[in-house]
Amino acid sequence: MYHGGRLLLAFRTLLTRSLLLSILLVSSGCSWFGGDDDDLIADSGEQQLYREAQRHLKNENFSLAVRSLQMLESRYPFGRYAEQAQLELVYAHYGAYEFEAATEAADRFIRLHPRHPSVDYAFYMKGLAAYDIEPGFFSRFIPSDDTKRDVSHIRIAFAEFSQLLTRYPDSNEGPKSQQQIQMMQMAQLEEEYDKYVDEMLEQGLEPMSMQQFLEQIAAEAQMSSNEEGIGSMMEDPRE
Repeated sequence: MYHGGRLLLAFRTLLTRSLLLSILLVSSGCSWFGGDDDDLIADSGEQQLYREAQRHLKNENFSLAVRSLQMLESRYPFGRYAEQAQLELVYAHYGAYEFEAATEAADRFIRLHPRHPSVDYAFYMKGLAAYDIEPGFFSRFIPSDDTKRDVSHIRIAFAEFSQLLTRYPDSNEGPKSQQQIQMMQMAQLEEEYDKYVDEMLEQGLEPMSMQQFLEQIAAEAQMSSNEEGIGSMMEDPRE
């Protein structure tokens, strides 16, 4: 009976030591048997962060998406998702109404990856961000003189879209860029028409319709183009 108890105690001790050794082997397996598991764990963390960012983007939680993408790039600057995270950060900033940050992120992507297949998208987002940027939140509620309104951001947007069309004529973003340019041109024409109407009414005159106004501008533009063409034909070719 006495020997049986000692045998049982020895068996329990051996079992406990075996369990401890097994735990140590599992926990130390990465360092003992190579670095493949380390790579797998790191890759899983990178992939998890990327999926988290994608979920936030899909749900339009753009502020959270910005944080996830920034964390992803910070932790894995040379990882498999680094370039994509930099590009999607542009869109995330834009979705969060952080237009200046979106422009900076787009500039950074263009500078770091000038030959990237999606660099044209960065130019497109720069144009959108420039067009949508506003001088201040409260300015929309404060009456102001339209003639003194800052429209420099619209010129910048126009330049960005035009640059995209020039550099990447076959870009998938081309049709959308062309549409944005047409919208800006139409908005400018409508603004000019409003000024024209105000001037005519102040003089007690009847303004022409918007359609007539546009036709007159088109006719003047065509006449100017013809005059330039005639002028170039009349130049002495020897000069």
